Amino acid sequence: MKKTKVAKMAGIIVLTPLAFAAISGIVMLLWNALLPQLFKMPVIGFWQAAGLMMLSRLLFGRRGVRFGDWRHRLRERAEQMSAEERERLREGLRRSDRALGE
Repeated sequence: MKKTKVAKMAGIIVLTPLAFAAISGIVMLLWNALLPQLFKMPVIGFWQAAGLMMLSRLLFGRRGVRFGDWRHRLRERAEQMSAEERERLREGLRRSDRALGE
């Protein structure tokens, strides 16, 4: 059992910096491919991309991406609504769907 925990910790210690480096590289490549041409922004290096990632993490949250979380919150809100409020919400969503389809 202890070997499994040690192996997991070793994997985390090795993979976390590698994942951070890979994502920083992707951010740098995307920034340099798009923003200088579109918005006349400067070209950035690897460490600037890493700093940009850390800054965005501090500003926009620390939890990471949780795609299913919004569904859970929507269900909770819907349960607190009355039947009339839910029906008004559904009708509003139907109208917006029709407007987008046109």
